[in-house]
Amino acid sequence: MDVREKLRQRFNRGFEHWEIELPIDAMEPGVVWLILHRGWKIWTRYDVEDEREYLDYYADHRMTNDRHRRMYVDGDDEGLPTMVFIVWGDATEAEIAARRQSAAKLLEEKGFVMPDDPRRRAVASAGRSGAMVSRRAPRRPR
Repeated sequence: MDVREKLRQRFNRGFEHWEIELPIDAMEPGVVWLILHRGWKIWTRYDVEDEREYLDYYADHRMTNDRHRRMYVDGDDEGLPTMVFIVWGDATEAEIAARRQSAAKLLEEKGFVMPDDPRRRAVASAGRSGAMVSRRAPRRPR
């Protein structure tokens, strides 16, 4: 089994509950693929950096948290910034907006943001309280 197929199968296992599979055609370097299925919007991009092959994906579903991951062929898995996140503690609106704008820039550089995607509007209105952010109080020790 080649490395691309290993990455594809790892991705597929993560979404098998929703019967989502990444097509073989999506495993060409630099190709951005969008999957729309069962409420999910999932952008993927297979690529190579510093001679390491990886699959990036951003998964968005209204019923759960967003997922932005980088899966390497060697089994490493790295979490990447998301547009929707939980804020623990007393983050300022400016800090929240900066984090969201940083994530939006990264997604756009990858080609993961469509022109009519609501994320663009969320970034533009990042100063508004509560826009695409869940706030929770810090956890108290038991």
